[in-house]
Amino acid sequence: MPNKNHTSGIYLITNIVDSKVYVGQSKSITLRWRQHKSDLRNSRHHNSHLQHSYHLYGINNFKYEILEECSLEVIDERERYWIDYYKSTNRKFGYNFESGGNSHKIVSEESKRKNSMSNTGKKLSLEHRQRISTNNARFWLGTHLSEDTKRKVKEGNLGKVVSEASRKKISEGQKGRKMSQATRQTISKSAKLRTHSEETRNKLRELKTGLKASEETRQKMRESRSSQIMKPRSEETKNKIRESLISRNKQIRELAHKAG
Repeated sequence: MPNKNHTSGIYLITNIVDSKVYVGQSKSITLRWRQHKSDLRNSRHHNSHLQHSYHLYGINNFKYEILEECSLEVIDERERYWIDYYKSTNRKFGYNFESGGNSHKIVSEESKRKNSMSNTGKKLSLEHRQRISTNNARFWLGTHLSEDTKRKVKEGNLGKVVSEASRKKISEGQKGRKMSQATRQTISKSAKLRTHSEETRNKLRELKTGLKASEETRQKMRESRSSQIMKPRSEETKNKIRESLISRNKQIRELAHKAG
């Protein structure tokens, strides 16, 4: 076992019974080995294959060694190299689920399947969802997509059909959600600036043709109109209406003058 406490680089865990290996990286290899042993002893290791082999063969049948000492600048690249060298993502030869490195890694189909199964039926708490929303907002705040990226996103969404089950999930997820005034204003401004192509307008027109609103929808529309009528207008709104009327009356007078 290594006796260096703060060596960064690539390490190898070998099962001396069947010769399967696990390749890993760490900025402190010796401390990482201690963590591996602790997790294996307490049956909480993130790698289920390695954990199973530990229960089957015991810790004394695993050998730990440093493959290569390297700087953190190249550690991802070297980990990928050694994983490929030992073919350790292949279940016949090793325990690795991924191609290595903390960026641009390739996740095996088996790992994807396990992640999918573990998340099936999982419901996130409101607090968890809010944390995700906040983190996403922080990430995208001030982000501007290039025209090329916008084009790719648009092309990727063309022809995409959302299943009925997905629509239902989206609808249920939106129920009870209250938007802040700032969010409403942002959506309103975005909608005002949005322009549809002639083709899109024709499609929307065709969709609305013969469409009948349910009694519940009509009732909501009536209540919405009633609340708008009863709702007192702000001074800003009154001024806008006043300016609009003055401008329109001026245009009418000018047209009447020209006609006369």
